[in-house]
Amino acid sequence: MDRILQIYSNSKVYPGHFDTAPFLTYDLPRKKIYVELVNRHLNRELLQDVPHRQFLDDFAVIVRCMVSATEDETASFLVHNYHLNLWDIDQESLISHAIHNTRVMMGTTLQTMGKVIQTLNQGLMESDFPDCPFWVLTNNKKIAGAAAVLFDDVLKGFAMEHGNFYVIFSSVHEALLLPESDQFDIEFLTKTNQEVNIMQVQANEVLGTKAYYYSKDKGFIF
Repeated sequence: MDRILQIYSNSKVYPGHFDTAPFLTYDLPRKKIYVELVNRHLNRELLQDVPHRQFLDDFAVIVRCMVSATEDETASFLVHNYHLNLWDIDQESLISHAIHNTRVMMGTTLQTMGKVIQTLNQGLMESDFPDCPFWVLTNNKKIAGAAAVLFDDVLKGFAMEHGNFYVIFSSVHEALLLPESDQFDIEFLTKTNQEVNIMQVQANEVLGTKAYYYSKDKGFIF
């Protein structure tokens, strides 16, 4: 709560006028666009009006444009179909540029769940969670971090070290990786994903509704 109050106190009041002129051509947006994963079944109406690309069974890659970013906050807007005409760019080129930018702008982080919890709770140690098998994949800003699964070299690297694994798209901000074991199966993980969506994830941040399996030899199997 102290941290929230500090951010609020330090925040500047945005001016009444925002200069949109730099965003009327593609020169600046080309450097500022990045991708986000959304559930395509839960966003059918939205996807009619925005450029997107399907990913696996359940997801769509959409594009946002960063307006400003600090350590504590970011401002962005969703790219709509009319921006394609405005910027004289086709959908595939837009998404390809945005995926490249996402890696450069956001980076990737892959940590054990224990490490993530320890970071959020300084009084705890990662060793306090020896039996937690999950890994958390996101980006450095922890915003729209589930899109990190689009970088197949990250997933292949994890598979090379840990073998086949499951992926739970726990929210738009991160995905959970779980090395395959006899302790869990995909039906149990799917049920868990759905229960957590209902109990703990904001409706506009729900991403996955089922678990996926990643083979170190074949990639995603679905």
